[in-house]
Amino acid sequence: MNSSNNLVLKVNSKVELTEYIPFDFNISSYNIISFNVNPIKKLKVIMVLEGKIELETQGRIIVLEKNQIGVINPSKVYIIKPQEKNLIIELNIDRSFIVGDKDNLEIMDYCIFGDTSEEHYKKLVELIENLFYLYVKDNVVSSNMLLTVLNEVLNVMNGSFVQSREYLGQAFKFWQEEKLYELMERIYKNSGRYLLNDLADEFGMKPSNFSNLFKKVSGCGFVDFHHYTRLEKSIRLLSNKEYSISDVAELSGFSSSKTLSESYKKYIGITPLSARKFISNNINEYKYMSLNNILSLDLLKAIFTKYSEERFFSKKDIDFVREKVFNVDSKDESKAIELHSGFSKVADVDIYEGEWFDFYRDNSSHLKHEYMRINLCFENGEIYWIKNIANKEKLNFYDANYYIQEFHRISLNPMLVLEFPEKTIDLILENSFNLKCIEEVIDFFDFLASNVPMRNLKNWMIEIKMPSLWNRKYDSNRHMLNKKIYRLIRDLVINKIGIENIGVNLGEVSIVENRDLLDDMEEIIMYGDYPKFFSYDVVDETLYVTKDASECILLRIIEQMDRMFKYIELLKQKYFFDAELYVSRMMLYYDWKSIPEQYWESIQALSLISTYLFFQINKVVVCSSYTFNEFFESRKEFIKSIGDFTLKYMMNNIWGIKSLNYYVRSYLESFSGLCVYNEPGLIVTKNKDDFACMLYQDMASCIKYIMSGNDEREFPVKNFRVRILGMVGRYKVITKTIKSSKGSFYNDFKKLGAQKFLTVEEKDYLKKKVIPEMHVENVSLFGVFDKTFTLDLFEIMYLEIKKINI
Repeated sequence: MNSSNNLVLKVNSKVELTEYIPFDFNISSYNIISFNVNPIKKLKVIMVLEGKIELETQGRIIVLEKNQIGVINPSKVYIIKPQEKNLIIELNIDRSFIVGDKDNLEIMDYCIFGDTSEEHYKKLVELIENLFYLYVKDNVVSSNMLLTVLNEVLNVMNGSFVQSREYLGQAFKFWQEEKLYELMERIYKNSGRYLLNDLADEFGMKPSNFSNLFKKVSGCGFVDFHHYTRLEKSIRLLSNKEYSISDVAELSGFSSSKTLSESYKKYIGITPLSARKFISNNINEYKYMSLNNILSLDLLKAIFTKYSEERFFSKKDIDFVREKVFNVDSKDESKAIELHSGFSKVADVDIYEGEWFDFYRDNSSHLKHEYMRINLCFENGEIYWIKNIANKEKLNFYDANYYIQEFHRISLNPMLVLEFPEKTIDLILENSFNLKCIEEVIDFFDFLASNVPMRNLKNWMIEIKMPSLWNRKYDSNRHMLNKKIYRLIRDLVINKIGIENIGVNLGEVSIVENRDLLDDMEEIIMYGDYPKFFSYDVVDETLYVTKDASECILLRIIEQMDRMFKYIELLKQKYFFDAELYVSRMMLYYDWKSIPEQYWESIQALSLISTYLFFQINKVVVCSSYTFNEFFESRKEFIKSIGDFTLKYMMNNIWGIKSLNYYVRSYLESFSGLCVYNEPGLIVTKNKDDFACMLYQDMASCIKYIMSGNDEREFPVKNFRVRILGMVGRYKVITKTIKSSKGSFYNDFKKLGAQKFLTVEEKDYLKKKVIPEMHVENVSLFGVFDKTFTLDLFEIMYLEIKKINI
């Protein structure tokens, strides 16, 4: 939506490749006037790095020079008119992050005003510069560190730059804004002649009421907006000399070249012909520079140098009194998030790395899963149980019967994932659908029908996994055969074992990029009783794409996941049925190779917390997730190497020692009720009178400390003071600490005198295994829980604060 002579470049951050962050940055430069609409889900803050521009939005016109800031609210029309050669930073903040509630996105309006020499103005400039530096240049920054600075940006804006209610007038609801923004987008993308009365009828409103609502939402009148959209398109067309002025007028929605000229004189101040000459004679030099070259300019180097020299840890004496203080009002539930039961109602057996029976035995009192996802693969005449992504083993009926009994004992229903690889599908085709070629499938179904009571089977779920039927384009004959194969397997499940709760694995989320493949898939799976649920896989392309070629991978994944959700919603509306959607497996990249191996497990555990928070806040249901710290030459090499790679990080060992992920997952699974507080370093959940808290060190701060050469000093930010208001009575406080810096199983083995029996490899392994510590105390509270805890490098602490009923 910018003319060919203007530049808007997305700036990439390494953090975006591995962690979700609720903002992004653009670098922009304007050579000719630009008419635009800010997205409904973004607040835009712009800061001029050089030159001068005029910004018009919501009826205000302000001139911005170097180090001056302007703000553009969501859904608002804005005009940028360059007055000198310019370069600008654009900070785009997610609206949902600002309001803290994804279900209620109504937002206050901001306006940057006042003297630029005032402290709060200078503070805002410094914070945006610092955030930009961390986002672009800092190699070990984490999302937590970025969010800390972003929260300070919003604190300054909320404290000093909120528009008064007198200026805003009567408010409007978010659903009204959303509906009107969709209309604005439509007009912007398809410039033409739109009549106010027709649009008012479309909204079921009187023209005067519609006009008032339009101005409140967009910040400008409908007639002006209609001109802006056509002017913006005409400016882009003017840069192409093959179009005459009359052609430009017609293509951009004006009735004639005369009306185009009148509109130019009124809104731009020059004729279309003068605008064309200006575009030809004034080249925007930044438009032809690469992003790296722009970031290497002296004016940006000065910012990067300024903030790189402000070291995170000073060389001065460390202040050991320094602490983080968290004030939690347990009665304030205005921004509380209702937690899902565990990660979801379905958990994948492979997330427990071979110890799922132990996990359920140890944690059965608070786990809320209804189903355990069991992955079965039918291949080469055998049935394989895929216990985790690193290991599959043949499944015999004796073992299958044992596991069925165990499931019944722990009151957990299986979700059987029936995977049919491409080789098996080809075999069915070669044998003209003769069922003898998949005899192992028939035998397995017969075994289930004979050994599991029908009343139990009716509670089971089946997921059919055969994405090779639609993950590439086939000719019409093969497409018909693919439909027949899917229906053959689906009917076998229903007829042989009577399970009707059947879903489909759609393959990788990237399929949403191809409309033709989605149409083929729809024709195949929307048959008979429609699927009761859908699942899909997410694979981070960073794992097998070079860093230079990868661009905002995680952001693209999030966008694809959002599009997948919308696609399934459209299917449900089209076929009038209901179905759930979840992520079956997520594989992401995180670089921790430069960090000493003794901290690797801790980093994986801290990553698990970040993943959990992302799932909960975005209401994404995920069965299993993995983090890798290696790149692979190709996608094929990655898939081939998964097994060998993951086995290095298995927690199975001869001593029965569990990984940190095992403990942290059990803590996270115990969260229930409402999340009443969530800031970097502390999560607090409330369930009636009981509380659960997770305290954790910021990963990036710990990495910075290690890499700064201060490892002989103690880590400075050790004290976490937690104050929870509104607690009265007698409570039991259970503290579980994962001591990653001092304690290890090897130290305990040494105390027992057993180290002389260990090999060098076993010693190295045990040095990386962390000892969890537990402490229990009873306390009487008179309105506030106030306690300071000590956490060292990479450490995590879990608190249970339970009301004692007397």
